[in-house]
Amino acid sequence: AIATSAEYLFMYADHVIKGPFPEGEKAIAKDANYSLLYADHVLKGPFPKGEAAIATVPEFSFRYALSCLKGPFPKGEDIIAKDSFFAYQYACDVLKGRFEAGEDAIRKKDRIVEKYKKLTGIDLSK
Repeated sequence: AIATSAEYLFMYADHVIKGPFPEGEKAIAKDANYSLLYADHVLKGPFPKGEAAIATVPEFSFRYALSCLKGPFPKGEDIIAKDSFFAYQYACDVLKGRFEAGEDAIRKKDRIVEKYKKLTGIDLSK
């Protein structure tokens, strides 16, 4: 059962062997949440095999860029750009500047528009 469960494989790597578990990575890579957790808690860095799954969720894509890559995550930018909150957070915390792809989503939230203007100098309220 452990061999097919991303949750159990992650927990085994994190709590039992306290390190990478290459034999379980294929199954972990199918799950966005456990791919992120495996990258962050076990590998403490990139998990290329799990990036396709991570890139399906705005929050996970942002967190992966911030915590694991410590820089941009191009594969996740399309999904991040659809979420106003994470588009702003990505611009602010990862890019430290403008995130053009996310500006349409940011434009929909007045409170975020003001924060984005302070960050980038770009007024999206027009």
